[in-house]
Amino acid sequence: MKKIIIFLILIVLIIGSLVFLYFNNSSSKNETETTSENMENITSLQNDENKYKSSNITYQINDNILLSDYKTINRFYYRVIKDYQTYLDTKDNFNNILEVSEKDFEDNFMILVITENAPVNGLIFDNLSADDSSLTLNYVVNSSDRDAQTGTSILVSNDLYRDTINIEKTVPEMKMTSYTNIRELPKDYSVEDAKKDNCLVIDMKNNANYNLNNLEDFIEKVKNKENAEIRIYNYMDNDQIYIYDITYSNENKFFVCEDRTRYTSNKNNHFTYETYQINTDTITVAPSSISTTTLYTIEDEYESLSFGITEY
Repeated sequence: MKKIIIFLILIVLIIGSLVFLYFNNSSSKNETETTSENMENITSLQNDENKYKSSNITYQINDNILLSDYKTINRFYYRVIKDYQTYLDTKDNFNNILEVSEKDFEDNFMILVITENAPVNGLIFDNLSADDSSLTLNYVVNSSDRDAQTGTSILVSNDLYRDTINIEKTVPEMKMTSYTNIRELPKDYSVEDAKKDNCLVIDMKNNANYNLNNLEDFIEKVKNKENAEIRIYNYMDNDQIYIYDITYSNENKFFVCEDRTRYTSNKNNHFTYETYQINTDTITVAPSSISTTTLYTIEDEYESLSFGITEY
């Protein structure tokens, strides 16, 4: 009788062990399949025409996120991560960051983009492109939340790695028809060049303005709800040059492209191009605190552009 009881106990233990092993293996298999599926989605970047994958991330700027680890461009902060350990050290600071494996870093790298500056909040990542010298990330307005902080994790194929990374706020509808593409202007584009190209030239260094009639025509067309455009060349010194393209649509929208590639006096702030939309049909004209200067302002709840014309 005693032997029978011992035998039955052994049978129960064996059955229990087999059941445990079955469910444990099933769980491991499911986890492995899920992980493999996720990794397949990531590593397929090599065969993806776009060669990148992205996710929107949320975060809080605190002691765990050291902005000194990030570079800046156009008021965006970004960090390039090339290895898995750096990714692991960083990922807990962000929600919804892309889940990647160590193997993924053999063929790809990651870019983290964050902001803490109102002019670039409320944007979402749209796309990226690369030329021979730089990789550009394009951000557009997030119409559902204009006040949200912008954050993105982007896994990019090594094929697109460039030493220079540019991040831009963009508006696809921005087009000029009367001037050369602003991005194709030479770096040594001068006051004389701008005058010949019929730009409104504000030469603050030499106390002179040129082609003021362009501004008058532009304002008149806006008042009459006609499509209009103007290019403004603002010269303060050789390393302090702004160029603005402004177009007006009779749908009560202004589009602005700021070219700050020639504004290099501040070595701590790096700017290239920024394009944005201002929803209004009004240009406010008012005297500034300087009695001989008139201030022109285009603004809505989120965006604004101002420039002054001084009488000499």
